[in-house]
Amino acid sequence: MASLTPAELSFARSHLKPALFPVKQFGGNAIAFEPLIPSPKNSRGGGRRLFEPPVGQDAPSTSRGGGRRTDELCPKDRYKTQKTQNPVERKPRAMVERATPLLPTNRWGLTVSERPTFLLYVPKTSAKSMEFSLEDDKGEVNFQMNLPVPESPGIVRINLPTHAPALEIGREYSWRVAFACQTNIPAPEDPLVQGIVRRVRSNSVDFPRPEKTLTLETIKQYAKAGIWYDASAGLAILKYSNPKDPTIQATWQNLLVDVQLEALSSAPLKN
Repeated sequence: MASLTPAELSFARSHLKPALFPVKQFGGNAIAFEPLIPSPKNSRGGGRRLFEPPVGQDAPSTSRGGGRRTDELCPKDRYKTQKTQNPVERKPRAMVERATPLLPTNRWGLTVSERPTFLLYVPKTSAKSMEFSLEDDKGEVNFQMNLPVPESPGIVRINLPTHAPALEIGREYSWRVAFACQTNIPAPEDPLVQGIVRRVRSNSVDFPRPEKTLTLETIKQYAKAGIWYDASAGLAILKYSNPKDPTIQATWQNLLVDVQLEALSSAPLKN
C-alpha cells in the first residue's frame, strides 16, 4: 500500500479528527471500526478518484432486518415477463429496476451533518407506501416517517425534518426504507433497503446552508475526505438545480462510478 504524502496527511487531519473506534455491537452484530483516514491515491483509469473512501472500514457482516426480505422489490415487481417463441420467461430485474440506496458497495458512509440527506433510487413499483426509519446502534428507533411513492422511476432525496433528533458524533445509525406491498403499512415480509451512517466531526469544512451557497469545490472536498453523505447529497442538489451544466453532470457520473453505481447516473432526480 502506498504511503500518504505529508500534504495528504495534513488534509486528513484537518477534515477528520482521528479516532480509534473499537468493536461495537450494532443491532446484535459486532462491527469493527478503525481510524478514519482517506485512502491514498485510488485511481480511475490512471486518474485520481473523486470519492476517497476511508480506509480500514469493514462492512457489517450482517444487518438487522427482523426477518424482513431484503431483495428490494414487492413480489409482483420481482420479475419481468418477456414473451418469446417459448413459454413466458421470468427474468430477475436489473439494478436500474430495483430499489437501490446511493451508497458505497458496503452500504456504509460518513456525514458531518446533524440531519443528513439520504438518496434512494426507486424504480417503478406497485408499493402502496414507503416508510423511512432511523435506528441507533442500540437498536432504538430514533425517528420514523412516511414517504410518498414516486409516480415514475428516479432518485429521491430523503431529508430529515428539523424536529428529527440530531445524529450524535461518533455513533452509527441504520436507516431503512420499507415498501408496503399489500396495505399502507409495511408487513414483516415486505422488502426494505437499508444503509448505515456515522456522524463524524469536521474541523474545517462546514456543509453550507442555505443550499444556494453550495459550491462544487466544497462537494469535492467532502468527497476527497470520505464524507459520502454530504458529498452525494450536495452534488444531487447542484445537479437538480443545474440540469444542463456539463461539469456538474460529469462530476455526478464520476462520483457514482467510484462506488459502482454508474448505471444510475442518468436516473432523474425527483426532488
